[in-house]
Amino acid sequence: MSQLSALAQSDPEQFKSVTAGIAQQLKNAASSQSGSSADVLNKLADRFSAASQSGNASDLAPKAHGHHHGGGGHHKMQAASGSDASTSATGGGGSDSLAQLVQGIISSALGGTDASSTTSSST
Repeated sequence: MSQLSALAQSDPEQFKSVTAGIAQQLKNAASSQSGSSADVLNKLADRFSAASQSGNASDLAPKAHGHHHGGGGHHKMQAASGSDASTSATGGGGSDSLAQLVQGIISSALGGTDASSTTSSST
């Protein structure tokens, strides 16, 4: 994810293109999943889609729960929606294979950018 943030800073147009591609791949992957796995992938795809439109890497971060007044229920609410919490670590609380799938999609998309080798130039 830090590579995506760096790309957003160095080349916003490429960031938009890369995140749009990742969003599409995540949606494709979600269509081959079922249940909570599909839900997690679709939510993640939505975040990448939003980032591709805004050019803002912060759109990739999970949305905080409990923005209403009274923080007492905040932690309970976040614990109850484990699918969102797990996507913040690309499936940290869920399936390892799902996390690997997401990581593979992101790595593949970044493979064609300069973000993976920001210290070397192509000249």
